[in-house]
Amino acid sequence: MTSAATTPAARTSAPAHVLRILAPAQFALSLGYGVLFALLAPLQDAHGLPTAGLGLISGATFLTSLAAQLGLARFADRGYTKALLYGGMATAALSLVWLGSASTLWEFVLARSVEGFAIGCFVPAGRAWLVSADPGRAGRNLGVLASFDVAGVTLGPLLGAVVARRLGLRAPFFLLAACVLAALAVVVASKPETAPRTDSHHSTKGGIRTLIRIRPVLAAVILTVALEFPVGIYDSLWSRLLTDLGASATFIGVGLALFGLPFMVLTPFGGRAGDRFGALRVTTWSFALIVPATFAYGFLARPGLITVMAVLEAVGTAFAFPAAQAAVAEDSPPHLLATGQGLALAAGIGAAGAAAFVAPLVYEEVGAAWLFGITAALMVALVAVAVSITRKPT
Repeated sequence: MTSAATTPAARTSAPAHVLRILAPAQFALSLGYGVLFALLAPLQDAHGLPTAGLGLISGATFLTSLAAQLGLARFADRGYTKALLYGGMATAALSLVWLGSASTLWEFVLARSVEGFAIGCFVPAGRAWLVSADPGRAGRNLGVLASFDVAGVTLGPLLGAVVARRLGLRAPFFLLAACVLAALAVVVASKPETAPRTDSHHSTKGGIRTLIRIRPVLAAVILTVALEFPVGIYDSLWSRLLTDLGASATFIGVGLALFGLPFMVLTPFGGRAGDRFGALRVTTWSFALIVPATFAYGFLARPGLITVMAVLEAVGTAFAFPAAQAAVAEDSPPHLLATGQGLALAAGIGAAGAAAFVAPLVYEEVGAAWLFGITAALMVALVAVAVSITRKPT
């Protein structure tokens, strides 16, 4: 007779096994997402796209990801984790093929919309599965997964720039579509067993309303917004900003890879710090590095100095991101793990999408100093609100 500890389901739910499945898949998905960062300005020049169109391309990703997370994350809590993982990866590959074939503004916008939907399917389902496999080390495990996420996002631009220089602007998208499909084949071959999180005593109906009434969860969601909305600015404007300062696509790709190095190394430690010292506390204090770096971007005129500041910011975000994810997981009811992750991601991505739409227009009208000054001020305000929510009444 096989003991419960050695059944296939038990082995499959082991945290190490879940990470072995999710980490390469997340890496491939993030490579595909990040490849556009360094190529956005060259694609604009090659196809005659307006600067305002850069905001549409980037913002569309965030909005469809938001819709998917709000509408579909709850289904992971109802036992459809595999469907969301498989569907998200297959759709991401399709979007990359479309991006590689696009030549007009609306093709790029629609292709990135599909990519955002794919991310919105995959990420909350994957995080919830990982947390449920080992709740006691949620921060550490989410930190490891986040390191693969950021590795993909930051290495994608470098890979894209190198491949585009040798094979043309379309080649990186087709190459990374193949990588995503290969990772999908590995996930399917592993035959993950993902049990439903709900039972007859719990329902995911009204889950979002339930979650936002939990003060630590609401605070973590607000901190996620503070972390994510500058990402929308970087997504739509980083390539344009550095190109205007004289940087090449290769330099931008290398700079983003350097940004990712401390993130890849320190993110697991950030997750562990959240487990040990309190996830909300670690997230809040991380802004002491993030806010000054964000403010400085508007006043530096050399791409090299901006890159150095970005590396310093990465140290703060390496602690903040996994701690924020763990903070949501810690205080979400067990039957609402995926819904909680989806809520935080949707709130953050909604803010990032709005920022992606607006940032190029603000940059054109008033310049980088005002843009990043306002961004830093908004981050401080959001952190203050989150702290006030968690403070015990006197």
